[in-house]
Amino acid sequence: AELGDLEALTGAPTLEVKIEASGHLSAVVIRQSSGSGVVDQAALDILRRASPYDPLPDAWLADHDRVAFAYTFVFSAQSLPSTARLD
Repeated sequence: AELGDLEALTGAPTLEVKIEASGHLSAVVIRQSSGSGVVDQAALDILRRASPYDPLPDAWLADHDRVAFAYTFVFSAQSLPSTARLD
């Protein structure tokens, strides 16, 4: 797709993510495709380019040497309110 065409792409891929204690991304796979290879690849690229992340907190390290989670990226033509929060 041409760069100008990317604004029209929408979808919501769910990725399975694993991050090591050091903050390095150890694995990321598509758990559920958005139906668009371009959108799926964009989500993978976002996670890979953002790595490395902050190391896991010391309090977690006694019980965990990595963290794994599923995350759904929502690519939409409309602005959506964020559900992320910092505690």
